[in-house]
Parts: sequence; C-alpha cells; structure tokens
Amino acid sequence: VKGIDEGAFAGCVRLESVTLPESVEWLGHVAFARCESLESLTLPKKMRSFGYNCFEGCNSLKRVVLPDSIVHINLYAFARCSSLANIDIPEGVTTIGENAFEESGLTGVTIPKSVKRIELGAFAGCRNLTKVTLHEGLEEIEDFAFLNCSSLTDIEIPLSVKFVSSTAFEGCDSLDIGKR
Repeated sequence: VKGIDEGAFAGCVRLESVTLPESVEWLGHVAFARCESLESLTLPKKMRSFGYNCFEGCNSLKRVVLPDSIVHINLYAFARCSSLANIDIPEGVTTIGENAFEESGLTGVTIPKSVKRIELGAFAGCRNLTKVTLHEGLEEIEDFAFLNCSSLTDIEIPLSVKFVSSTAFEGCDSLDIGKR
C-alpha cells in the first residue's frame, strides 16, 4: 500500500487507533477527518505528504508522531483536534499551512529552524496555547497566524523574520512580544 485515498476513513467515529504500514507514503485529503474516537497516530517514516483536512475534527487525538520526511503541514491538517496538547514538528518542515492547527488543544509549540513561513490562521483560536518557540530561519508570520490565542504569554520573534502581518497576533490579549 503506497497511499490512503481521499476520505477513505472520514467520519469513522468509532475508529480508535490506526497502524499504517511503513510502505504508505501519502494520505489523501480528509482521509481521517472527523474520526472522533481516534486517540493516537504514528505516521510511517517514509510518508511524504498528507492532504488538507486530513485529521480535522479528530477530537480525541492526543498524540501524533510526524516523520522527518514531511516538509509541509497542509491546511486544516489538525484543525479542531481539541485534545491535541503537544506536537513535535520535525526539522525539515518548511511551511505550516493555513489553519493547520486552528482551534486545536495545543498548549505549547516549538517551530523548528527549517520553517520559513507560518501561513494564515495556522494557530488561530488555540486558546490553551501559552508558549511558542520560534527559531532563526523563520521569515514570515502571515495574517491571523495566532488569532485569538488568548492564553499566549511567551513568544520571541527571531531577527530572521522579514514580515509579520499586522493581524498576526490579533486577540492575543496576554501577549508581550519581544525581539531577539
């Protein structure tokens, strides 16, 4: 098996766990969207991509292990995964896509040095997010990237950042932005 087709398991509300064979290299759009009982997922080491909304609405998802081979976290990939408190974004990811983690349960996130762009609304509505660690190499923080992250108190913008949208941190009422 090389891939899982678009929507293959979407809406399987009783699906609790998934073991994918190491041969799987891609997941189609909405492949596991709205699998409300899915709790943990380890993606195969050779996986290159997963489609948009791939895990959107997996409310019970607490643990995800992303392989080092992923270079882009697609739009709405983990949106509304309200139990997802932490995720390790591997070195090699270059872009965090639009609304990728919107309204997820993240409490903290470290953006690796390889990430160049955080796209529109990537972490919008992550109300439990308190700390974001950014590294040199990041160049752009787009519109509403951290919109309404009302608990966010700790973030430093690295000097490599060339563009921060005027709305990137809108609604982050607890935030004191520093620059290093």
